[in-house]
Amino acid sequence: MTRGHKSHIGAGFVIEMTTGFVMDFELLSNFCKSCSTKKKQLNDEEKFEEWRKNVHVGMCQANFHGLSGRMEAECAIRMWGRSENLGFQYTTFLSDGDSSAFTAVTAMNNGAGPYNVQVEKEECVNHVKKRMGTRLRKLKEELKEEKVTKTGKVIRRSVVGGKHQLTDSQINALQQYYGKAIKDSIGTDYITMKKNIMSGFLHAISRDGDGNHHHLQCNPSWCVFKKALDNNEPMPSHNIMKNYLRLEKKYEDRVKAIYHDLSTPALLARCMKGHTQNRNEGLHSKLWLHQNKAKFAGLNRVRFMSQLTILNHNLGYESTHFIAHIGFPSTAERIKTMEKDGQKAENLHASNRRRGPQEGKSLHLQITSQAALTFDVKA
Repeated sequence: MTRGHKSHIGAGFVIEMTTGFVMDFELLSNFCKSCSTKKKQLNDEEKFEEWRKNVHVGMCQANFHGLSGRMEAECAIRMWGRSENLGFQYTTFLSDGDSSAFTAVTAMNNGAGPYNVQVEKEECVNHVKKRMGTRLRKLKEELKEEKVTKTGKVIRRSVVGGKHQLTDSQINALQQYYGKAIKDSIGTDYITMKKNIMSGFLHAISRDGDGNHHHLQCNPSWCVFKKALDNNEPMPSHNIMKNYLRLEKKYEDRVKAIYHDLSTPALLARCMKGHTQNRNEGLHSKLWLHQNKAKFAGLNRVRFMSQLTILNHNLGYESTHFIAHIGFPSTAERIKTMEKDGQKAENLHASNRRRGPQEGKSLHLQITSQAALTFDVKA
């Protein structure tokens, strides 16, 4: 079992945004081992179809006949479609970027939405933060030119990749400034959030002799220049800054344009509540912990592991643990023994991964925990 976009099994989860509880889940599989084996044995399409309709009916594990990339959207459609039967309406969708699942949900009922109301979209602020780094690295790549070295070798080098320009460390710093500005502005308004975002850019491009206007919007908690202004102290030299930009004006304007693109009213409005997908990622890690990536897993096994994961996620490991219910509560010694056994198993799995799969030994069925769908729930 491996992660990837060519997986045969996809899992989708509905996570309530306030409590973090899993409300519903859906599993899709476009592969059935029995069908695959029988089709090879019969080597006849008509006989196989007759067997599938008359003998295999109700037992086939393939409940989705489409590409793996379509599974995330299909999971969302199925779960949203039955939500009112469970007594809920999922009114807010938390995802990163252009989610195919969100697009599919909003297209339900001929574009009217699942409940004839428009579902609101929230952005994961951690993923939004990464867009800044992505855009700056793309700009750096676009601004490459051919240069001839002293030895006559022709190389391509970015004109903005030098010291105090768009180096990896500088890009990471600007990305962090951008993300911090968003998180520090949660619960305020668009103007405040935009001002805080741009303050990071102005702080980075400031120079000695520019005056104080670049630091007026900074926060004294992280800007020594704003702190000096507030305390009527002499302004320190900008040479003390670890990360700062020294770009030509035309390139500086390109960076500034990226900041404006990533601080539009529409985007920042979806970041105002400060939601993240940490709960989704935590749930995924628990599912992967139960399911060995290098061993065949059918739909029924993945369903059982998903149910077990949801129980542990919602109620906690102890309250859902069978051993505790039959009179063997957790003790320090038992926990220590279990951790030791778990480490042995992990070491064995790591050893198997290093050796690689033995050719022809088993079918390595892929599974992906598609992006868990996180919603506000209206009862």
